[in-house]
Amino acid sequence: MVPLALKSFALCILHMVAVCVFLKGFLLTRIELPDVTAPDNHFMGSTPPYSKAVIVIVDAVRYDFVCHSSTELDLISNSMPRTMRLVEAMGEAAAVSKFVADTPTITMSRLKALLTGGLPTFLDIGQSFSASRLTEDNLLHQLLKQNKKLVVLGDDTWIQLAGDAFIEAYPYPSFDVRDLDTVDNGVWQ
Repeated sequence: MVPLALKSFALCILHMVAVCVFLKGFLLTRIELPDVTAPDNHFMGSTPPYSKAVIVIVDAVRYDFVCHSSTELDLISNSMPRTMRLVEAMGEAAAVSKFVADTPTITMSRLKALLTGGLPTFLDIGQSFSASRLTEDNLLHQLLKQNKKLVVLGDDTWIQLAGDAFIEAYPYPSFDVRDLDTVDNGVWQ
């Protein structure tokens, strides 16, 4: 029979190995590449179909709040009819897209992932309270290199990440958890 002390020691070692494997796989480190892509004004030899584009990103909203879904309760489905009327009025020039987010689903790491094409990590959570400027190649700086003008309305995290990219900015505070309306009302004005 194996002594109890040896079993306990083996379990402790097994537990430490499991924690190390978990931390190595779960708490990924994000490597920022210093490379910057040269802008290509003649992408695939075609000209852009539009001279201007408006991209609206609504953070933390369920897809079925915006669009009608026959699989969800009617209490939830199509809760934002004003948004859908705007999209429908634009015809083929507007679209609503569904984005399925992996954890962590905090604004700063999600924006970094959208702008740089990188994967968000749980270590970004600690940086979300004071987001640092994007130093790696990203969509906003690529648009600036092509002389596009950018304006942001909404969450002040955009300013923390890429404040120098916008010709106009209307930031609203993002960390007041008791205030559910300031950012939304500011954007609609």
